[in-house]
Amino acid sequence: MDALKWVVWLTPLEPAAGSNGPKLLDLPPHAIVRMTGNRQMAGTPAMPWSEVEYLGQNMQSHVGWVYDGYLEDYTPNRGDVVHIDPSLKLVYPYAPVQDLTFNGMTQFNLCAEFCSAYIGGEPILDFLNKCKANSSLSFAITNKAIGVTQLQLLLTTMYGYSSTDIKAFADGLRDPVMGVQITSGRVANMLKSFYLVALVHINSAGEIVYYDPTKQGTPDMVLHWVVIEEVDPFGYDDGEVTLFNPFPDNMEKIAFRLLYQSMAPGPTGLWVPRVKTSSGVGSATH
Repeated sequence: MDALKWVVWLTPLEPAAGSNGPKLLDLPPHAIVRMTGNRQMAGTPAMPWSEVEYLGQNMQSHVGWVYDGYLEDYTPNRGDVVHIDPSLKLVYPYAPVQDLTFNGMTQFNLCAEFCSAYIGGEPILDFLNKCKANSSLSFAITNKAIGVTQLQLLLTTMYGYSSTDIKAFADGLRDPVMGVQITSGRVANMLKSFYLVALVHINSAGEIVYYDPTKQGTPDMVLHWVVIEEVDPFGYDDGEVTLFNPFPDNMEKIAFRLLYQSMAPGPTGLWVPRVKTSSGVGSATH
């Protein structure tokens, strides 16, 4: 596999090493690049520069030079928690794992589909083929952003949950006296019987990040579905969270405070029973 790096700051991509002329573009912070292997000492005084390839929107390739000080090693934490048939994988080794080739096109941002397949315990190819065969689920393979209503439709249609099996995020934490209280202990208690499919914010590297309204709509503040498996609580709003992140198709551990803040400004999610109470065509197996 080609050596990968990521840039630590807003980084100018130059047409030549040490160039002071018009830049090709700015690489966003945390952008992942492929090293071509070409390196030069350039400028006055001479400094190290590397030629890199950056994939922008629609997988458009940009090749140029960056000053080495902007670059740090990047080792993708790629898993196969939801099995991906090799025929679906993109040719770019540093593309998000959740982006696939299916139905004759590149499918971007399949986080809701991966979360659903994770809960159902089946390979993503099987899940997508079922969506293709069911006209009511065709939205899942047409590159449209999937909201909470569509996510619930995926789960109820695919795995036989009833509308009463699945609870909205706030409803699962509502107390008749105290109202909705979001604490690590209350979330941990709910997770004994439910998965939590939560809408969080990630950056361009797929890392869960704190919500920052000044970055909303940029590559460093993108909405993303994950599945919360477990919370080891500590205090009122601290502890460790174990979750499935579709971006690398892998399990991760983060702080509960990061999870809670990343779900801002309005926490959104679904509590999905680990064991269904209704009859259906599938079952949760994790």
